Amino acid sequence: MKKLLLTTAIVVTSLVANAQKLTESDRNTMRLSEQEGYIKCDCSSNTIYVKPIVWNNLPYQGKENIGAMYAIKCEEIKRNGLYYMNIHDYYSGKKLAKYSKSWGFKMY
Repeated sequence: MKKLLLTTAIVVTSLVANAQKLTESDRNTMRLSEQEGYIKCDCSSNTIYVKPIVWNNLPYQGKENIGAMYAIKCEEIKRNGLYYMNIHDYYSGKKLAKYSKSWGFKMY
């Protein structure tokens, strides 16, 4: 049930890619996803690790939203003006996608 709620929250969250600002709803979704162990974020390498149960149940827009939200989160921490995120499988480490404010979203 929590996975379904998390997936829904990620899909309906505001598209933050252009706004470059996280809403309170975005922050709550991210906090929940990390607390429940669905996503692990490493801002030192601008990489997130997503469990397949979440990734495989998200539509394209939800996957892009994850990249955008975590790119903004890491930029807020680093304050370097760079909005990008590498997205990897939680277990295998395989690169699933990447998000960049400049280049957009690409899935592999």
